[in-house]
Amino acid sequence: MNYRVSWDIDIDDAASPLDAACKAHEIVRRPGTSANVYNVEAPDGVVTVVDLQTANGLKAPDSAPSLQEVLAAAESFISGFEGDELQEGIDELLADIRAAMRGRTDRQIVDETNALAGYIMAELVGTGYQVADTWRFYEETDPRSRKAWKHAVAIMEMITFTDAEDALSNLEPDEQGPESRFAVENWRYEVALGATRLGYEAWLDAKRSA
Repeated sequence: MNYRVSWDIDIDDAASPLDAACKAHEIVRRPGTSANVYNVEAPDGVVTVVDLQTANGLKAPDSAPSLQEVLAAAESFISGFEGDELQEGIDELLADIRAAMRGRTDRQIVDETNALAGYIMAELVGTGYQVADTWRFYEETDPRSRKAWKHAVAIMEMITFTDAEDALSNLEPDEQGPESRFAVENWRYEVALGATRLGYEAWLDAKRSA
């Protein structure tokens, strides 16, 4: 028999239908998600609500605690030793745990995604070109850089459940486009791609006025 199975979730803070769908998609893929209740429609149209936690009197295995829950428990326990001179390294360990609990900053997310885009450019897009450390894929307009950035954003979202585009939009303007991106290595790279025929000074003026 053929059944139609659906899962409902309320998204309270979505900006649009697309945003709500993306948020639901992220939740259902999240490790340890509690998506256990499903609506099952039979061929005759009868809908049965199935809770996998209690179906047939069986209890599904408890999901593993999240990283944030583990860190919170560790922080709560270890903080009891904070300031104890007999416990070496406690203060440093607590500082590391608290930093991890705060999560990665928007700047870290963008920089990590940018580094991944550099790897994609060299190894996957097929150029074999090692870009300069100052190269900012999220600001460039040549097709290969844009493609590498797009793939890096998608990979980071799948692996770390973070949106690099959102992180980028949260940065201050001066954090998004440092003057160092106009280095001569970047001009040489665009020349090698055929993205510009300007000399360096003309290219620099064009970049600054863009």
